Amino acid sequence: MALFTEESLQYLEKATQTLLGGVHWNSSFEPGEKVLVSGVYRCEGCGDEITSKKGEPFPP
Repeated sequence: MALFTEESLQYLEKATQTLLGGVHWNSSFEPGEKVLVSGVYRCEGCGDEITSKKGEPFPP
């Protein structure tokens, strides 16, 4: 388990803004759109989760 301190907060905020641009967590994407950040995505239609790589299109 990682220890989180007040000092850790500065690095967490910096990393989140840098890696995610602060907007990707709540964004929706269409099938075929280019993946902006590699990760696991959940389909709002069927609920399935997929792993997608940056630069590749989302599946249909």
